[in-house]
Amino acid sequence: MAPRIAPTMSSMTRPGELPSALMSLDIDLNDHPGERLADHPNHPPIDHPNSRLNGQPTARNNDVPTDQRETPAQRPVASSSRSATVLAPTNGLRQDIIGAIDGVASAIPIALCGVALVYVNFPASYMSHGVLATLLAMVAMQWVSAAGARPMVFSARLFEATTLSAMLAQFVKYMPAWGIPASPQVLLALMCTVGAMAAAVCALLFLLRADRFTRLIPAPVFAGFSISISLLLLISQSRQLWRLWNGGHSVAMLASVCAVAIASNVAVRHFRPRWPASAIGLIFAAAVAALWLWAGSTVAMVMEPGQALALPWTTADFAALTAPGTQTATLAQSLIYNAVLLGLILFLNMTVANETVSQADDRYASRWLHAAVSMAGALGAAAGAVPLAASQQAAAAAMRTGAFTRRKVLAVGAITAFLAVSGVLHWIALAAVAGLMLCDSIYMADRPSLKLAWRWLRGAQLPRSNREDLVLVLAVTVSAVTINAAVAVFLGLFLGLLMFAARNAKTPVRYLWTGEQVHSNCARGPRELALMVQHGQSIKVVELESELFFGAMASLATSLSAALDAAQTVIVDWTRVRHVDSSIALPLSRWLRAAKAANVQVLHAGAGHEAGNTLEFLAHYFPQITLLPDLDRALEAAENTLIGQQTGERSQQTTVMHEQIPLFNGLSASQLKLMQASMTERLYQAGDVIFKAGDPSDSMLVVLQGRASVMVPVASRAGGQDSGREVRLSSMRRGGVLGEMGFLDSAPRSATVVAQEQLLVYVLTREAFDGLRTQSPQTAFIVIQNLTLNLAVRLRHTNRLALARGQMTAA
Repeated sequence: MAPRIAPTMSSMTRPGELPSALMSLDIDLNDHPGERLADHPNHPPIDHPNSRLNGQPTARNNDVPTDQRETPAQRPVASSSRSATVLAPTNGLRQDIIGAIDGVASAIPIALCGVALVYVNFPASYMSHGVLATLLAMVAMQWVSAAGARPMVFSARLFEATTLSAMLAQFVKYMPAWGIPASPQVLLALMCTVGAMAAAVCALLFLLRADRFTRLIPAPVFAGFSISISLLLLISQSRQLWRLWNGGHSVAMLASVCAVAIASNVAVRHFRPRWPASAIGLIFAAAVAALWLWAGSTVAMVMEPGQALALPWTTADFAALTAPGTQTATLAQSLIYNAVLLGLILFLNMTVANETVSQADDRYASRWLHAAVSMAGALGAAAGAVPLAASQQAAAAAMRTGAFTRRKVLAVGAITAFLAVSGVLHWIALAAVAGLMLCDSIYMADRPSLKLAWRWLRGAQLPRSNREDLVLVLAVTVSAVTINAAVAVFLGLFLGLLMFAARNAKTPVRYLWTGEQVHSNCARGPRELALMVQHGQSIKVVELESELFFGAMASLATSLSAALDAAQTVIVDWTRVRHVDSSIALPLSRWLRAAKAANVQVLHAGAGHEAGNTLEFLAHYFPQITLLPDLDRALEAAENTLIGQQTGERSQQTTVMHEQIPLFNGLSASQLKLMQASMTERLYQAGDVIFKAGDPSDSMLVVLQGRASVMVPVASRAGGQDSGREVRLSSMRRGGVLGEMGFLDSAPRSATVVAQEQLLVYVLTREAFDGLRTQSPQTAFIVIQNLTLNLAVRLRHTNRLALARGQMTAA
């Protein structure tokens, strides 16, 4: 099932992907140790598009933004691509028929709503002609799309319908000045002309690959559009019901039909969310309208019974547009302006809808197929259809029973054609459509932004980015409702680009640290700390921030290149990054290749800490990178590599009593032997809990082999109660001591210690230490002295790093 697209505040839309030239990002980092992104605990299993299928490399398509993944049941489908065969899954006939019915049940009600919005500007008798033209245009577009790699379900789009309706209202005002009669036939000719030109503009934009630039539009613009559509639906359908009442329809009939449509729609959405709520709402409302009709009441239908089937273009007066006395230049200028605007809106919605569905099954169409589908829509618009575009809602409904197939989409077209000519729609009342749109207006409003606005109105302190988003949403909504949708589009795009430029004007790199300024929380002895002080400059940390888009490419490339200078390990810290655009993949790919050529280890840390797409971005383009959950673990890995290279030690080498354990410095051979006799060897497996917070502190442990993590509980924000989660405070490795603070002051354990891998330790109990103190006071004194010195060295090292960081930030 295709994911539901919802604008996210403080994020940018990503309807496009990288151009084909940027897709070959085959970064091989298998020689880097550590956790792979596909195994990251916060990320789902990844099926990377550049992976091999059944031992064979996947085909690449210069016109398709990403490669096609094969599923167990697939068959070749004729592709619109020139260089690849697109593989599409197969379903059973029953699955395809059920999916087609689901798609039609979702697409038809929205199409009727779109026709109602546009044809409210014409006499009631024109409505049935508009329905026929729109349904037949949907059939044509669906059948054209079935010939390519990305079959889709098409329907009317309420924002485009609202925009076109507003344009028609403006045309009525200007028709006398243009020297043409203000008749319904001439207005219909203007509508057909603008609609056909707009669809042609959409096709041209696809051919020019303009979808690569749609990512510049911030999500708050779309949130403002959704809220404005909701308000405009409320206003327009309230006026429609008012006109029906003035036309002789009873209040009881209108109220009952609308109430049934709304109630059944809401009930289905709540109790059976997988059912087609709009279609069921229309069916129940149609039944109520039929009862009123049987009782003798006046009921206006979408398609009046007995009315001859005809297309609107047969009624349109195109000759009047070029008749003598017409201000042809002024008229053409206005038509072109409105067509370009409507075509841009169509293109944006087509791009977003196609990308949303393509992300569900990883099948993409070429620009030629998109252009062909748009031209089919242009022919439909010329015949009188309302603006049509890809519908992610209808596509999601059709995909509930399985992936898209050519047969399923052809079935959608066949069912739509049957409904167009069979007379079934003669039983759909206009009041039912109005009730359906009133209900949908509530669900169409962008809820995240409304909730955020409500919090702001109640005095909540919001981040600056959230406040900026809300101002943009408000500007788009107000301009769309008070002026028209055309002004809202331009204002939203203009303000969105300004906000984009302002947010990305600063450098994407917050700080460039070295190992002399930051270190991990891993407990280390004086010898290791001395090595880190001496060679810490070979560890570089690139701390990224904010949203990374194409405008940050040059600055990011420069900073990353500078980090490679004299580096042994470079850590890329993604903790503060919320969103990454696909254009960042190219400079990052080049830099990773340069790092590998220079034999520099690259570690990535913190991806997914902020809400956004960082994990998905890295998974899609760089599935083999070494990714660690946080910066502390990355620093520990880099320090271990540094210490291992400087000392020649292996991470799994066992430490004997007299080697590299600061706790036993200064002990003689006899004292070491006595100390060893006082301790017990114990082996833990990975994941074993050594001790828990709150346990009695009756011993301390010396790590001989392996690693252990020190975990502390996290309190919830509400009431400060334990949330049940734990965070990693530090880690201990070979030579470290666990539980020494509790051993000294007898207080309960303040943290939980868990073995990260197989862990070998020596355990010194307090009872054994008391015996050692009685037997050899000097040995006990040296051990306590070493504990104190070790704590002092670690504190001094921490102070040195804090001073270095302070000097850097002050500069």
